[in-house]
Amino acid sequence: MSGTVVVVGGGVTGLATAWALARAPGERSVVLLEAGGRTGGALAPVRLDLPGGPLVLDGGSESLLARRPEAVALAAEVGLGDDLVSPTTARAAVLSRGALHPLPAGTLLGVPGDPAALRGLLTDEEVARASAEVLGGPVHGDVDVAGWVAGRLGPAVVDRLVEPLLGGVYAGSATGTSLRAALAPLAVAASAGTSVLDAVAAAVGGPGGGPGGARAGGP
Repeated sequence: MSGTVVVVGGGVTGLATAWALARAPGERSVVLLEAGGRTGGALAPVRLDLPGGPLVLDGGSESLLARRPEAVALAAEVGLGDDLVSPTTARAAVLSRGALHPLPAGTLLGVPGDPAALRGLLTDEEVARASAEVLGGPVHGDVDVAGWVAGRLGPAVVDRLVEPLLGGVYAGSATGTSLRAALAPLAVAASAGTSVLDAVAAAVGGPGGGPGGARAGGP
């Protein structure tokens, strides 16, 4: 490929695309167009002016999945490899229905391997729905995370767990997010028409696996 390639949008996807094009074999000019005053898209520092002084937080996604090597490799390529830090050892929690609940163990971005681990966070009826997984047939092609998981395990799993966790990692909604891109082990189950509960249990090492799946985070 030669000539000039124009990438429209300076969010993470646009920046990664421009970087890949600039490094690809061949001679070309790469032009990145961004309508806003900065690049980064949904990823931006948020400043809170508090009585004790200003506090700067990450806006949008503040972490990445260490078990997916692409993002870790990209961070290293652009010189940010040494800035990656492991997540805190403190137990994550979910605020739901006015109470904090420990993030259940044995889940993959909120999708459970054992619905019994969701008791307390979900109602008994919602846990029963997740336990009565609706298998359906094999899925041909890609599907979005929210629709597929809700169809298998019920909407409460998506609303109370998958949506907030996936939004924190991918800075987007589970609705419209590719199952293949976000949860590759579950995409295999979707294509085969097999159990999502079994797929999660295998991916996280059984019901005792870590909460939410391993992540690496950074400022």
